[in-house]
Amino acid sequence: MLSNTKRGKKWLEQFDADDVESATLLLDSLILVDQATLEDEMEKTLDDFLREHRGPVALFAAVERPKRDRRKRLTDFSKLFFPHQINQNNPNRKPENYASLENTGSEGAMLHFCRDYSKKKSRVLSHPGLEQMRKKKVRWIVCMDDVIGSGNRMKEFVEWIYEDKTIRSWHSFGWTRIAVFSFAASKFGREVLESIGMISEIMQCQYLSEGRDIWTQNERRSLEALCLKYAREKDLGFPLGYKSAFSMILFSHGCPNTNPAVLWVKKNGWLPLVTGIGRAATLLKEGVEGRKTQQERLLTILGQSRLTKPSLFQRLNPESQKLLLLLSCIAKKKRKVYVLGEMLGVPISRVEGWCQRCRKLGWIDENNILTLGGRNALKAARRNKCTGEYELLIKMDFYFPVSLRSPAGSSSVTPWKGSHGC
Repeated sequence: MLSNTKRGKKWLEQFDADDVESATLLLDSLILVDQATLEDEMEKTLDDFLREHRGPVALFAAVERPKRDRRKRLTDFSKLFFPHQINQNNPNRKPENYASLENTGSEGAMLHFCRDYSKKKSRVLSHPGLEQMRKKKVRWIVCMDDVIGSGNRMKEFVEWIYEDKTIRSWHSFGWTRIAVFSFAASKFGREVLESIGMISEIMQCQYLSEGRDIWTQNERRSLEALCLKYAREKDLGFPLGYKSAFSMILFSHGCPNTNPAVLWVKKNGWLPLVTGIGRAATLLKEGVEGRKTQQERLLTILGQSRLTKPSLFQRLNPESQKLLLLLSCIAKKKRKVYVLGEMLGVPISRVEGWCQRCRKLGWIDENNILTLGGRNALKAARRNKCTGEYELLIKMDFYFPVSLRSPAGSSSVTPWKGSHGC
């Protein structure tokens, strides 16, 4: 876990002794997203998008509109997103807003992703100019970002693109539509974007809540108080993140400003965990090794503390651990895949895959409601009445330990409905 890393320990040293426990919980509650996960999940989602829609697609990384006066934070509305004139002699002329993004945080990461993905797909263009879009007859403009917390930046970016009279004309005739795609998005951020009429579709891989749904009410209150206390003492601003989005996610390319300020603001002697555009890849690699502890804590919150016994949970195959966590969440009537994804800290597509596996085993139905077989499997695991062997067998195209099979060792999809059903 991040609290056990060298950088995490250094960050925790800044808190008063009475606040270290809450600060540790805040740190270890971050959803960690490495570069491979980010790219794989976004590629899958875009692949699905291409299968559903015809015609060429243009990808644009969301960037902030240039500021006229940084001290007053006024926006320069005179600068259009695309060049003022379509240059017939240079049809590949691109927008002028990406020249210095090679080594920045989320904007640079999205820029590189768009470029790499466009090389794999002939229908996809990365940051094309207007004349190139006209010649290719682009049917979709997809605005890309890593996280949508408040929704403000993406809203301004879409409106900036739409100000161009050519884009407005194509959109009004129904020739070109606009979609938004972010790896992670909050409910509030989605609602902001859904209210914008020119956006036809919104895509995401990971759901974010305000804070984490796995916190108890007392933990949430103490963590909010912690963030407010140190943001005021050090004058950090944004105690719960930009526009109080209170997102809890960390990428390998950096920490979003929608996270609490104590995690990313460097000011008045305060040392952040990572800066807003800092490289966090090494930190993530160290932190991923401690996810077992997070899983066990979640089981305790869900009332499944017996499953955390070293004699069972720690010795299970990782996939089996995840299925038990999923069943435990569903047992608490958490059935929506995006809510399950937030609680488990994984992309929605993975949750859908685990749900499908549980359906094949007869543990949940099509509505993600726990079946008798699923309840029996949880009961057997809690009572530690599974067999003592922990050998792995191939079943239903994935590895599954003997401890969670029926005692008869049947290869049938439907689990045994005996006394414990595992």
